[in-house]
Amino acid sequence: MGSTGLESTVEQRKKWRMKSNRESARRSRMKKQQHLDELVKEVGSLEEENRRITARANGCACPAAGLERENAELRRRLEELALRLRQLKRVLRAVQELSGEAMDIVEVPNPQLSGEAVAAALRFSAYRRVFSSIAAVRNLRVLSLSSSV
Repeated sequence: MGSTGLESTVEQRKKWRMKSNRESARRSRMKKQQHLDELVKEVGSLEEENRRITARANGCACPAAGLERENAELRRRLEELALRLRQLKRVLRAVQELSGEAMDIVEVPNPQLSGEAVAAALRFSAYRRVFSSIAAVRNLRVLSLSSSV
């Protein structure tokens, strides 16, 4: 009976271990399934967030493209106007040379310059006009002094 009792205890332990292993495997599968469900839920959430961000980015891209087109059109018009202004200045200089009368022809800066460069060019143009006015006054004084002598 000793060996049959030992065999039955071994059999019971074996059955208990198998049952315990099955239970552990079931818990492991449940845990794995739960983790997989959480990951699927997170993927769905991230996909939704991605759709919202993409829609918002696309919404921003349309106005930017429109502004770029408008900016290109304004640059083209600026170039046209600058060309027309240069042509008119040439005509004014020709009239000035033919008439012999002094005209105040304002220098306009290059439209391709940055804001600071434009400001500097305008200041330079203003200084040049002041200095040419001073020179004209000096010439008049010299003429008036020479005619009075």
